[in-house]
Amino acid sequence: MNYPIKASLFPAVIFAAALVFALYVLQLLVFPEGSNDLYSRIVWGNFISPAIVGIFLVALYLLLDKRRKLAKEKRQSGRFLTDIAPRLLDRYTRIEEVADPATLKDNLLANRWNNYQTSSDSQPGNNKALKPAELESEHLQNSYSLPRFFVWALPIVGFVGTVWGIGLSISFFSDTMGASQSGASVSSLLQQNIPLVTKGLSTAFDTTLLALVLSLPATGLLILTERDERDYLLRLEEHWNRFISTQYDPTEELIDPDYTQAQALGESLRDLREEAFDRHTASDYRS
Repeated sequence: MNYPIKASLFPAVIFAAALVFALYVLQLLVFPEGSNDLYSRIVWGNFISPAIVGIFLVALYLLLDKRRKLAKEKRQSGRFLTDIAPRLLDRYTRIEEVADPATLKDNLLANRWNNYQTSSDSQPGNNKALKPAELESEHLQNSYSLPRFFVWALPIVGFVGTVWGIGLSISFFSDTMGASQSGASVSSLLQQNIPLVTKGLSTAFDTTLLALVLSLPATGLLILTERDERDYLLRLEEHWNRFISTQYDPTEELIDPDYTQAQALGESLRDLREEAFDRHTASDYRS
């Protein structure tokens, strides 16, 4: 089964890399090198912040792509239920006979119908294979593995920048104190190396700030997208069950002439089993 609501990683990475490069060129044109602009310092003042922006853009692309495919899937399912389902007269009618299959490419309802026709799951009493709803739920979980990873990576990479920046500051400060013990003036060394110490601290705080700010909208979009997709799958299951029950139960009498007799025999056997069960239960209580 090809799950249609699944985003691809490669286009997302290409999009993020191209956009980060374009933003870098733009900031060089707007803010000359050496500018103390806050945006330039936070986003381009170290090598970790551009990586954070790139991770955010990858997550954003994946989630927006899933939303786009979810909207397309909803339109196709609506067309299936309104235009195609009424023309599927029995389980042997194929979609190609009543509609162009290209208009329902990888649609979940169309996939369900094709599987209903060809698989043994359509036969009563066969519960060995996963039901369509369970299979789609598994595909949904797998389709969110990449977006979840990149959203999760945002604060982690920000924390890496924090550790890196603090480590640089401690290293510069240790070098300063080591040089002072060799006879150099402490005050002059501090004046020379204090910009290096503050730059390390700036890296630590800037990367943390950027990662936390970007993780908020990314997490919110992830939750909203997954909620909408789960809601769609639940409604899809309801529509499918209603479609099958109303469209095909009555036709069984036409397909099988002995349907009425078999149904009556089944009801009689069920009554006998219930009577035997009641007797057995009553004897247990008497004993």
